[in-house]
Amino acid sequence: MRSSRVISLSIGLALLLTQGGFAFDEGPSKTETVSSLFKPENKNIDPIIFEELSRLAKDPDPYVRLEAVNQLNTWYEDPKVAEVLRAAAHDDIWIVRRAPFPYGTPRDLLLDDMVDEDVGIRDSAVFQAARPNDSRFVDAFLDRLYDPYSKIVYDSLIALGESNDKRAIKPILEFLLSHPEWESSVKISIKLLTGEPLEKVMEAYRSELKPAPKNKVTFKQREAAPQIKLLQEGNRIERVSAALRLAWADKPEALNALIWALKDNDSTVRAAAAQSLGAWPLMGRWTEKVLHALMESAIDSDSMVREISMVGVGQFTYGEYSAPAIEFLEKAVQNEKDPSVRAAAVYSLGGVNTTRSSKILLGFLNDPSAEVREHAVRGVNLECLPSGLEHVIKALYDPNPSVRRFAAFSVGRPKDRVAVQPLIDVLMDSDEMVRFGAVSSLGFIGAPEAIQKMKEVAEADPSEEVRERAREAIQNIENQPAEESKYPIVNWLFKLISKLKPLPEHCKG
Repeated sequence: MRSSRVISLSIGLALLLTQGGFAFDEGPSKTETVSSLFKPENKNIDPIIFEELSRLAKDPDPYVRLEAVNQLNTWYEDPKVAEVLRAAAHDDIWIVRRAPFPYGTPRDLLLDDMVDEDVGIRDSAVFQAARPNDSRFVDAFLDRLYDPYSKIVYDSLIALGESNDKRAIKPILEFLLSHPEWESSVKISIKLLTGEPLEKVMEAYRSELKPAPKNKVTFKQREAAPQIKLLQEGNRIERVSAALRLAWADKPEALNALIWALKDNDSTVRAAAAQSLGAWPLMGRWTEKVLHALMESAIDSDSMVREISMVGVGQFTYGEYSAPAIEFLEKAVQNEKDPSVRAAAVYSLGGVNTTRSSKILLGFLNDPSAEVREHAVRGVNLECLPSGLEHVIKALYDPNPSVRRFAAFSVGRPKDRVAVQPLIDVLMDSDEMVRFGAVSSLGFIGAPEAIQKMKEVAEADPSEEVRERAREAIQNIENQPAEESKYPIVNWLFKLISKLKPLPEHCKG
């Protein structure tokens, strides 16, 4: 989520040109001015803007650096911009390191990313490095078996299995001896690696094996004490940076320091603390203490703090503390006046996927904020709330293309033919992804009456991707067995019966 508090491009450039650079007070106003330099229709970056954004990408304030990188991403194909983005990928602060686009990292740099303190960066690096027959990464994948994040462990096991490097067999088996809970995944890995069942391979190696350590630190860790001291005694920028650096510090004192920082007199420090606390659940540290701290900061007087905290609360919408998190979001989303914060609450509620949450989200499909409407249409689960289809169909005609895109993909899921004609209507939408979503949904529904229009799209749409998708959808429709009877009463009965089907269990949560 990004704050919407920005000033206009013209004001930003006027200040830039008349003052010879940015001369603003520290804090959100500076970040907002960085945001103001962004204008999507500018395909080539202005040299003056590039110079200023490049300078700000090195600013002491991590939020200013983050915003500068976000804006530079618009021109990532420009070689000089790409150079700045590559430097940002090694920033001291994890939220800045995550920001550069494109997300593909040169393979020579992936080894560093695989031991990053940020679980998100490690996860991305493991995913990108998982290429067979690349022996450089075998040791790195073996280290990742001891990662506290289970997805990284699983992905590493599969990558090792696909590596064809027999050096990995013994370490994997020794890992299993001390981590029996991973037996099913190890079976897959060993089968991929050797072609033999785990039991046979284990028997062949048994005399050589020693249990690996149960826990092993195999990624970079930052010492918490100096950051806690800075958070308590430093200037504003030092406190902001320290709060962000403590995100991955696995120490009780770090958690206590971050919760304490939610009361800081500077809103940017409070926002940084909330951002780091919101990252804690990603490491499996779901604690009632963190949830309550985030819920309290989600009613902060500052909208940026509330926005970040709402997203943090959303991390708790599944698991042990899901009930209080969902209850809080359901109330907060109804009462929030700031559109950016409301969007964050809707975004978080969209991950709940229950009938109740979907009903609440339906009420925001007409919100004045396009961002809120986008997250609302994205979050409504039509499997849990079939009656919401007619409301989502209306979103196909929303003035904002992002809303229409999600609606176009969403309305096909229930396979209800009431969506067919509206989808045919938007095959001529000005937005490429809306048209792509429409042909995808028509193909999924299986709508023979749409074939003629889709053939026109397959022939004449200006987008090659849309034309190709239309051809695939037509083929899908033509290959589907007829589901309708020639007798209308039979079709009516089948439709009635389908509506009487019990809801999936997760919808009742």
